Amino acid sequence: MKPRATAWLASLGLLSLVLGGCVAASRDGRTAAHSPKMEVWREFVVVAYPGPPPQAVNDARYREIAEAGIDIIVPANGTFTAAQNLRAMDLAQAAGLRVIPIDTRIHSFVPAEVRSVDEPTLEAVVADYRHHPAFAGYTIKDEPNADLFPALRRLRDRLLEKDPDHEPFINLFPSYGSPTQLGFADFRAYVRHYLETVRPRVLSYDFYPLRDEVTEDAGWFSDLAITREESRRAGIPLWVFMQSEGIKGYLRVPNRAEVFWQATTALAYGARGICWFTYWTPTPDQGLARIEGALSIFAEQHYGGMLDLNGGRTPVYDHVRDANLFLHRAGRALLHWDNAFVAHIQHGKLLEPGSSPVVTILGEEANVVAGTFQRQGQYRVLLANRSWEKPSRFRLETTGPGQVVRLLTATDTNSQQVLDTTGLRQLEPGGAILLEITQ
Repeated sequence: MKPRATAWLASLGLLSLVLGGCVAASRDGRTAAHSPKMEVWREFVVVAYPGPPPQAVNDARYREIAEAGIDIIVPANGTFTAAQNLRAMDLAQAAGLRVIPIDTRIHSFVPAEVRSVDEPTLEAVVADYRHHPAFAGYTIKDEPNADLFPALRRLRDRLLEKDPDHEPFINLFPSYGSPTQLGFADFRAYVRHYLETVRPRVLSYDFYPLRDEVTEDAGWFSDLAITREESRRAGIPLWVFMQSEGIKGYLRVPNRAEVFWQATTALAYGARGICWFTYWTPTPDQGLARIEGALSIFAEQHYGGMLDLNGGRTPVYDHVRDANLFLHRAGRALLHWDNAFVAHIQHGKLLEPGSSPVVTILGEEANVVAGTFQRQGQYRVLLANRSWEKPSRFRLETTGPGQVVRLLTATDTNSQQVLDTTGLRQLEPGGAILLEITQ
């Protein structure tokens, strides 16, 4: 990775350039940072779903997951029993990964219900997983209707009584879920009711913005804004499941800039978990064909994930791996910093609400999301191109006595931090930089 930033660094009088090394160095750092004793909701993590199907669960495949810069894998894809999940955890531990399993003893794939679990079964699930070093938490529901929140709270509380160290994970609908699916006409009300009822330690939701015909970028940014505000209000981290595949007749396969665009803009909005859907391209039934009641739920034709249906690497594997390398550098550099401000600049105009107390972005071709992170009077600012299609050209001015002292890291999407005679800077589509600023 060799972002070419020499001219910009010189022009800003930066004191040092801190860029990450090769993929191997990043893996070593991630393994050391992710001790099994650490709680995932206190970390910056990259998550992927699903893993290999049971016939392809082996050492080589789990090393391949690790090489993609993934920290946590949700195996699924036919891996739903304790024996299957524990084998995945053994392989994950050897590869420096962790696992959030789906166990059909507690996770219902029927949208309208939360599985009723008796105490002996719940105790058996906890006993099976809680002491494994690669275990990262329980999965109890995906995209629940608000009517299920009280039952999810009860199930979550019962699990935490037996195992307080591992979070029971729930992933919410995005705003484009229907009022019937959400149980609310308003997305913010849905999210807030969930947080107040269930009281999770992580707010997780999904949004797949890259449609066949049009990209719902307005929904992408408005959902990020709402979930950022609500997670900050609750004092918990934000995880976002985003798109790394296509679904025929619905979603297109993202290119490199689109992969980076999702990751960098979510990071600017303070996301502490970047989650990719999908890693291994699943069949329409997602390995659930033999589970009673599940056949009618899944009918989507997935294609073009990081690994294809047969386990071959696709271009998306390389795109996500490279994005993850940047994410580990930037995400960990921001881990203990408060995402206090987000300024969204489109065509040089600041969209309201939004601001930054330390930087101003100028220029008619300025299309930037500026996430300002604060800690003890110091600031770090992530500048992400809000477009996956066009470069963003802008002038950066610091406010008051502030001064840029360091470029912490930058993407490698062929983005050049260019300084020309007019003082313009440039981010290529999907590009981002992380700056440190003193006051």
